[in-house]
Amino acid sequence: MAERILATASDRCATLNLLADLRSADGRIHAAIEQWRELAVLAPLDAANLRRLGQALISIGQPAAAIEPLERALHIEPGNLRGLNNLGQALLQLGRYGEAIVFLERAIAIKSDYSIGLANLALAAERLERFAQALEIYGRLIDSQPSNADVLLRHGRLLLHMNRAQEALQSLEAARALRPLDMAAIALKAAALLALAQPAAALAATDAALSHHSNSAEVLQYRAAALCQLHRHAEALPCLERAIELAPADVDTWCNCAILQQQLGDSGASARCYRQALAINPSHFGARCGLIAATIPAVPSSIAESLQARGDFERELADFEAWIGAHTLSESDAWTLARQHFFYASYHEVSNLPLLRRYRRASAARLAPYTPPAAAPPGPYPAGRLRLGIVSAQVGDHSVFNAITRGWLETIDRERIEITLFNLGGRRDASTELAERCADRVEAQSRTVPEWARLIRAQNMDALLYPEVGIDRNTLALASLRLAPQQLAAWGHPETTGLPTIDVFLSADAFEPADADQHYSERLIRLPNLGVYYKPTGVQAASVDLEALGIASSVPLLICPGTPFKYDPLDDAVLVEIARRLGACKFLFFTYERPALSERLRERVAAAFTAAGLDPRRFLAWIPWQPRASFLGLLARADVYLDTLRFSGFNTLMQAVEASLPCVSHEGRYLRGRLGSGTLRRLDLAESIATDTATYVEIAVRLALDRGYRSAIAARMRLAAPLAYADRSAVSALERNLLA
Repeated sequence: MAERILATASDRCATLNLLADLRSADGRIHAAIEQWRELAVLAPLDAANLRRLGQALISIGQPAAAIEPLERALHIEPGNLRGLNNLGQALLQLGRYGEAIVFLERAIAIKSDYSIGLANLALAAERLERFAQALEIYGRLIDSQPSNADVLLRHGRLLLHMNRAQEALQSLEAARALRPLDMAAIALKAAALLALAQPAAALAATDAALSHHSNSAEVLQYRAAALCQLHRHAEALPCLERAIELAPADVDTWCNCAILQQQLGDSGASARCYRQALAINPSHFGARCGLIAATIPAVPSSIAESLQARGDFERELADFEAWIGAHTLSESDAWTLARQHFFYASYHEVSNLPLLRRYRRASAARLAPYTPPAAAPPGPYPAGRLRLGIVSAQVGDHSVFNAITRGWLETIDRERIEITLFNLGGRRDASTELAERCADRVEAQSRTVPEWARLIRAQNMDALLYPEVGIDRNTLALASLRLAPQQLAAWGHPETTGLPTIDVFLSADAFEPADADQHYSERLIRLPNLGVYYKPTGVQAASVDLEALGIASSVPLLICPGTPFKYDPLDDAVLVEIARRLGACKFLFFTYERPALSERLRERVAAAFTAAGLDPRRFLAWIPWQPRASFLGLLARADVYLDTLRFSGFNTLMQAVEASLPCVSHEGRYLRGRLGSGTLRRLDLAESIATDTATYVEIAVRLALDRGYRSAIAARMRLAAPLAYADRSAVSALERNLLA
C-alpha cells in the first residue's frame, strides 16, 4: 500500500517520511533507513530527518555512519537537545570519549535535568576515568529518578570499579528491590560481597539467582569466584566451563578459567585457555601476560616437566617482549604489564635476575608516563622527622607481616621517623589493629591502583618501604613507579625485584652468600643477623592426639610444613632415602588452602616412594592445615622439622625454634634458599645445616634415630633462641640507612 502511495504522490518527501515511519514501526529498520537516506538527499535541510537517520544507524550498531547526518543536523539546529545527545552517543560508542563529552555537556548546559544526556555524559566521564564527575552525575539522576534501576546499576558498577564496595552494595540492593531477578544486579551484588570478603553471602546470592535462571554466564563467573574465596576451587571449575558454553566468545571468561586452572595446578590447561582467549582477541593484553606465567606449573608432576617449563617460560617471555615492542600500550595495558608477577619462577633454584630485570625495566618504562605529579615540593621533616611510608597488602596475620613489618612498626624510632602505613589489603584482624595503633597515620580505604599511586605521591614521603615486592600484584605495580626519592624493598618475597624504581634491597647478614650483590638489580644492604625484629608467637601449644590423626607415636615423626610449591621434584628422592634409612617413620604434610595443589604433590611423592619399592601409606600422612596453637602442639610432639630445600621457610622454622624442635635445613645458592640455614647458624647450630642432599639425609636420620643427640640439640636450641628474637640492632641499622 505504501509503495503505491509513493508511486503516485505529488509530495515525495512527505510520502518517504510516512513510508519510513511505517517500516520502522513494523521493525523493518534497515528498509526505513533507506527511505531516510533518500529523504536526506531530497530535503538536505530537514534536520529532524537527519536526526532520525543518525539515531537509526546508532540503533543497528553503525555509529560511524551516523556521524555525518548528525553533524549536518546540528549545523542546521545547533541547540537541538536530541541532536547533541545523539552525536555524543555515537562518538561514545566509537570510543571518542573526549569529543563525546563536548556535545553532551552542551546539551546539559541547555537543559540541566536532561536525563538521557546526563546518563550518556556519566558514561563518557567513566570511560575517561573522570570518576568524581561520573559519580556526581549519577547522584543527580538517582535524586530525580530514584526508581530507575538502570541508573542504580551503573552507579553501583562504578563504585565497585572504584573499590568502594560497601557504597556499591547499597545501590545494587536498591536496584534489586526494583528488579529482583535482574541477573546483572545479582552478579554485581555478588562482586561487591566478594570485594567485602563475604564469599558465603556472594555464593548464596548467585545460587538464588541461578535457581531462577541457570543460564547466566556472568552469575556463573561470580559463583566460581565465591567458591574460590571459600577455597573450593575444584567446585568452581564446572561453573566457568558452563559459562564458556553459554558465552564461548567471552575472552574474560576464558582468562578466568585459565587463572583457575593454574590455581588447580594444571598449567597446561591454563595455557590452553589463554591461547583460546587470544584466538578470539589477539590484542587482549591480560591473556598475553597471563600466558607467560601459565607456563610454570605450581607443582610440577616430574623433574622433566619442571625443566621443560623453564624453557617454555623463557620462550614465551621472549615472544611477548617482541610483541609489545611492536605495539602502543594504553594506560590500562601499562598497569596490566606492571601487575604481572611470575611467582612460581621464584621456586626454581636458578637466577631470575636477567629475566626480571629485562621485563620489569620495560614495564616500569611503559608505566612511567602515568606517574602522578607530586602535590608540592617536599618541605622539611615535620618536627625534624623523616617521612617514611610502608606500603603493604599483608597488614594482618600473614607471614610477611609477622616476619618483617610488625617489628618495624613496633620499634622504629618515632622521634626521628614518622610512619604512614598504606594498607592495600582488605583483611582485618588483631594484627591489623596492632599495626594501625603503631603507625602515625594509616591509609586503608579501598582504592584502585592508580588512586593509590596518586595518594602516595601526594603524601610527599621521603622514603617508601615495601616489605615485599612480587607476591601482591598491586604492590608490584606501585613499586614500578617512582613515588618517593628513596624506595626500598625487603625480603618478604626473597628475590630481587628487577625494578629500576627500587633503590635498595634489605636483606640480612645471616641469609646472604659472599657473592650476593650480583643477585640483585638493587643496592643490597645486609642488616645485622636476621635483619628483623622478630618476636615469638606467644601462643600456648594445644594438646594433640597423634593416634586420632592416624599417626603412631612409636615411629619418628618428621614435620614437612611447606606449601606444595616449595617441594621441588628433584627433592622427592631425599624423602625416599630418609624413609629407606629409617625403615619406619612418618612424614607429616599439611593440606594447603588449595587442596588440588596438595593432591598433586601427594601423588608425585607417593609415586616416588612406590618406584623405590616403599609403600607410601606407611610413610606419608596428610592432615588439614592447622591453627597456630595446634601446629605448635604438633611441633612439640614431633621429632624432626624438615625445612624445604630450595625455598626454605622462615616463620614455620621460627615456630619450630619456639617449640625447641630440632631442624634440618639445606643452605641454598640464593636468599630464598637460606632463610632456614641462616636462622640455625644464628643459633650456633651449624651441624643442622646441609650443603648437599646426602648430608641433609644424614642429619635427618641421626636426629630421628638418636634420642640423646636430639635432646641435646633441643636443649641448645632452647638456650640460644633469644638470639633470634627482638634484635634491636637490625632496626638501628635500618634507621641509619633511612636517615643517611
